[in-house]
Amino acid sequence: MAPVPVAMARLVTLLFGLLANFALAQNLVPNPSFEEVLQPMCSFIVPGENISQYVNNWRAPTGGTTDYWTTTPTATGCARNIKNANLMPRTGGTCIGLYVSAINLNNLTNAANIRPYREYAQVRLRQPLVKGKVYYAEFYTSLWERSSLASNNLGMLFTTTPVERNEDVNSRGGIMTYRPQINYTDPLITNGRWYKVSGCFVADDAYQYLTIGNFYSETATTFRVAQRTINGEPYYLIDDVYVGDPESALPAVSLGRDTVLCNQQSISYRFPTVPGVTYRWQDGTTTPTYTVDRTGQYVIRATTSGNQCELLDTVQVQVEPIVRLAADTVFCADEPITIKPLDPTLTNLEWSTGSREPTVQVSQSGVYWIRRLSAQCPSADTLVARAVGCPGAVPNVFTPNGDGINDTFRIPGLGNQPWHMTILNRWGNVVYEADPYPNNWDGGSAPSGVYYFRLNTAQLKRNYTGTITIYRE
Repeated sequence: MAPVPVAMARLVTLLFGLLANFALAQNLVPNPSFEEVLQPMCSFIVPGENISQYVNNWRAPTGGTTDYWTTTPTATGCARNIKNANLMPRTGGTCIGLYVSAINLNNLTNAANIRPYREYAQVRLRQPLVKGKVYYAEFYTSLWERSSLASNNLGMLFTTTPVERNEDVNSRGGIMTYRPQINYTDPLITNGRWYKVSGCFVADDAYQYLTIGNFYSETATTFRVAQRTINGEPYYLIDDVYVGDPESALPAVSLGRDTVLCNQQSISYRFPTVPGVTYRWQDGTTTPTYTVDRTGQYVIRATTSGNQCELLDTVQVQVEPIVRLAADTVFCADEPITIKPLDPTLTNLEWSTGSREPTVQVSQSGVYWIRRLSAQCPSADTLVARAVGCPGAVPNVFTPNGDGINDTFRIPGLGNQPWHMTILNRWGNVVYEADPYPNNWDGGSAPSGVYYFRLNTAQLKRNYTGTITIYRE
C-alpha cells in the first residue's frame, strides 16, 4: 500500500521533555542509537553518498546528505567529531544529524522564495506494526550550535513501504510531503541539551518503515531565532529512537467517521475502563461512555498515567432537522397567505400543492402538508388553514329609527369569525361591548352623536378602529 497521504493520516498530540525515559519494552527499531557502524568516517557526507554506507540499517531516502556523528577519533580536525560541537551523544558514542530546512537568519523574511532543502533518516522496523494497535514512539534531539534558527515540525512518519525521492545532484534534498503520525509543533531550542520528542498513535496499517524529518513546506514551518553569531540553517542531532508498546495499555480511541443522525436519534461511544488510562471529552466529561444527540464536533482524549501517551480523535455529528410548519392558522379570504417551514434553511421540499419551492401561497381553506425528501431522515408536517370573512368597507353612520333601513351597525364581510367589538363615547366610556360581535348593534339608548369603535380578533391578529355616527331623526 502507498504511504498515507497528507489528508488521511491521523496526527496525535506530542509530549517532550528532559525527563528520564520510561521503562520501555522491546524496541522495534534496529540500531536505535546508531552504534552499529559499517565503516569509520571523519568528514561530512557529500552528494552521491548515503548514510547507509556508514551506519547499519539506516538510510537517507532522498538526495539529502544526512550525516552521522561520532566521538572517535578524538582529533579535533575530524569534522564529524561531535566533541567539536560541544556536545556528546545522548547514549553511546554515535548519533546522526540532519537539516530540517534551508531557512536561516539572513533569508528568513524571504522564506517563501527559498528553494527547500530537507534531510531524512529512514529505517525498516524489526517487524510490521499490527493494524489497529496503539504504539508509543520517541527519539531524542538536540539543535546543533551552528544553527541560527530553531524549527518545529520534527516528525516521525510510519509507512508500509519505503518513501523516497529519486533526485539528481541538482534537485537533491526536496520535501517529502506526508503527514507524519507524530510531529513536534513548536520550534525546539535545546541549548545544548537533548530533548525527547514522543507520542502515541494508532497503526492504521501494517507499517514497516519509519522516516524522521520535516515533512512540511517552509511556509508551514515555524522558526525561532536560536543565536545570531552564526548564520546556519536548522540542523538537529538525533539519537535513541524507539518504537514499541506504551507503558500502559492504551486502547485505540476512534469515534469513527462523521455521522448523520435523524431527529430524536442518538449515538453512544463506549471505551473500555483501563487502569492508568483517563478519558476527557470536549466538554470536560471524564467518563469512558458518552452519548451524542446534538449537532456539533466531539473530541475524545485518552491519556496514560504519567502523560506518556495521549490519543485524540474527533468526529462531526450532524442531526438532521425535521420539517415543521407553524400552528393551524386562520386568514382573511381575500388576502392569501404564505406558508413556509419554521426552519428557512431546509431544502429538498415538496408541498401538497405539488410545489417544490421553499414557500407556497394559500388562498383557500384546506389541509396543507409539506415533506422533506431525505433518503436517510424523511419528515413531514401538516397545517390546517381556514379562510374566513374579514371586514370590508366599514360604514360610518347608521340610523336606528325602526324603518328597517340601516337600523344597525352592520359591517360587511365579518362572516362567522369571533370578532370583538367595543364602542366608546367621546369621553372614552364604553357604551357597548360584545365578544363575539353579532353584527347587529342598534345603538341601544345611546343618543345621536359620534362614537368610536374597536374591532379585533386574536386569531387573525387584526385590529380595526374608526368612528361611527348615530343619527336619530
